[in-house]
Amino acid sequence: MSHFLKTLPCFLVTLYLFSCKPGRTLESVTYLNKGGDSSSYSKVIAFEPIIQKGDKISITVTGLEPTSAAQFNQTPVIVAGTVVSTPGGYIVEPNGTINFPQLGRLKVEGLNRGQVVNMLTDSLVKYVMNPIVTVQFMNFKITVLGEVNNPGTIPLPEGKINLIEAIGLSGDITMFGKRNNILIVREKDGQRKLGRVDLTSTNVFSSPYYNLQQNDVVYVEMIEAKLKNVDQAQTRSNLGIITSVVGIATSVIVLIISLTN
Repeated sequence: MSHFLKTLPCFLVTLYLFSCKPGRTLESVTYLNKGGDSSSYSKVIAFEPIIQKGDKISITVTGLEPTSAAQFNQTPVIVAGTVVSTPGGYIVEPNGTINFPQLGRLKVEGLNRGQVVNMLTDSLVKYVMNPIVTVQFMNFKITVLGEVNNPGTIPLPEGKINLIEAIGLSGDITMFGKRNNILIVREKDGQRKLGRVDLTSTNVFSSPYYNLQQNDVVYVEMIEAKLKNVDQAQTRSNLGIITSVVGIATSVIVLIISLTN
């Protein structure tokens, strides 16, 4: 009996050592390690985000005559030398238009920034000498959640970002994230769509979800091993407590047996 009690802590430690699981393979955490001939993905296709209903855009007009251009710019409200409000930009209304000074209702839905610049430049030449138009997004953002080091929402005035850039801005995927099954949640035309992307494959470059769009949500799922590791950590913690208690109890029992003999 006393021999069993003395060997019980050793048995528990051995059980703990055998409960440890092997780590992930190098292939499962390496980006773009799967794919065919490079010619299938080497061509870079230019991407420009499209303006949608609900987008907010800023429009700035300059020219050789600043006074004539000023009427087309939203100006901050200044009271006693202090800015009390800043330009709110133009919100694309449900009918896809914005209300622009002098020009009235302009259809901008479905256009990219460059197309809006060209449209405004052509329309403003009779009001401003050599007009220069700048268009930026004010509420373009994407959100990255899950197993990344810095989850959160990323504002993008330029309105352009791809999936790899978004992952980089979020501090990269943790060792417990599924790189081969990234979920993209996209809202378009009043509908929500779900897409899956494999970042370990070069096929990612041809995915319609590689270039992110307004309000996209990127979710990196947790691998099953992390849940097992959490359970194992709890088990090891409990096992450590049990081992300590058993060790103390064993010492007390051995001491009692020694004294009674």
